[in-house]
Amino acid sequence: MVLDTSFIIACGQRKKDYLREVELAFGRVEFLVPSAVVRELDLLSGRKDVRLSRQMLERHPYGTVACDGPADDCVLSVAESEGGAVASFDSKLRKRARMRGLKVVTVRKGEYVMDSHY
Repeated sequence: MVLDTSFIIACGQRKKDYLREVELAFGRVEFLVPSAVVRELDLLSGRKDVRLSRQMLERHPYGTVACDGPADDCVLSVAESEGGAVASFDSKLRKRARMRGLKVVTVRKGEYVMDSHY
């Protein structure tokens, strides 16, 4: 499952470990974070919610995938090449992912992990 910046940051903003919620909903999940997403998180590292988000991310095993270019493009590219789902709160990215036939995971009402393609 490829994590978008918005999905990672939401963990800190809402003080909820959505990665754990994903694991509870779908079982064992391999999380992938494109290097462009890591760069975005680095740029925002002065924010308390981003620091908390990164702490939550570090609690879960994940791989970093090298990718140049805009973060959203990298998320889609990695999901396509790895055959993974896209985890995002970004409605435009979710729409682009669905248009490419990718599975999309998000959270509704702060509680439930939803996916219209699983």
